[in-house]
Amino acid sequence: MSVRPSLLRRLRETRAVAAVEFALVLPVFLIATLGILDIAYEQYAASVLQGVVEKAARDGTLEGYAKDQSDLDNFIKQEIQQVWPGSSVVVERTAFASFKDVGKNKPEHFTDANNNGKYDKGECFSDANGNGKHDKNRGRAGNGGAGDIVQLTATITMDRIFPGWQLIGQPQEAEIVATMTLKNQPYAAEAGAPQMICGDGHTPD
Repeated sequence: MSVRPSLLRRLRETRAVAAVEFALVLPVFLIATLGILDIAYEQYAASVLQGVVEKAARDGTLEGYAKDQSDLDNFIKQEIQQVWPGSSVVVERTAFASFKDVGKNKPEHFTDANNNGKYDKGECFSDANGNGKHDKNRGRAGNGGAGDIVQLTATITMDRIFPGWQLIGQPQEAEIVATMTLKNQPYAAEAGAPQMICGDGHTPD
């Protein structure tokens, strides 16, 4: 038996096995690579968004933007859509009387007359946001006034570049949120302390 034909046959078999293995591994490798690139692009978009929000929040504390923040909102949207064309950008501002009031789960203070741990109609409360009613959130929509604490939040929603996320049980749409909280400059008389209001609408002596 000749050695040369045996070696050639083994080489052909090895090449065939390598081709099959390559065909099996290649799709997985491509999917993983595209997924990593997609995640990296999202992280870049998040970094850009945070930087844009921080600049808009700083500018929003100045008197020049006290009455109208539309230019700042447009700035955020334009900067983001340059990075991720076609994305949806939502900008929200919430004003608070102090830094300790910032947060979604901080209800206005009230006098718990019946000691049941929750606000009941008729009990006195501190009207932190000035809307005349007790709220589960002390903030009020908008940029507030001089000396107020403003939380600026921008949310972008966009379709991911890699089309295969749904194949692995992940949403094809991604959402990125950036937030910045700053105090408005004292460009005018600051608001006084929150008013105490009781259930009948009067303020206690």
